[in-house]
Amino acid sequence: MEEDALTVIMDHLSRLWEQRKGTAPAETELRALFRALRLQVLGLEPGEQQRVAAETRLTQVLADPARQGDAFDALARMAASMAVGQRWMSRQQVLAWLRDQGFELKAIRVSTSISGRSRPAREARFQPTWVRP
Repeated sequence: MEEDALTVIMDHLSRLWEQRKGTAPAETELRALFRALRLQVLGLEPGEQQRVAAETRLTQVLADPARQGDAFDALARMAASMAVGQRWMSRQQVLAWLRDQGFELKAIRVSTSISGRSRPAREARFQPTWVRP
């Protein structure tokens, strides 16, 4: 699994390097880049360890814990599309996105980054800044 991940990341890095620099990266340049990277392979297929852990975490925020697999799949699709556009969401925006996708959430406490105070996630107001052309 690690060798497959390494092949994928090498292909992506080489392609992006060539797009930006106009030439393929030299081995020494890739080695220098890899010294700054940490590659972590996650088992996210149904039944694999990290997916089970993520779905277990989802049961803590979903009103219907049985929808954990559906929520995980929706989040994975959203994350893939955001990665392509090099965008991100805050935790509060992810919770709002889940709610907007029809996943009812428990009244959980989320910490705000500015004041440090927390409030129920359902009551929080979010701007959909992640919807950009």
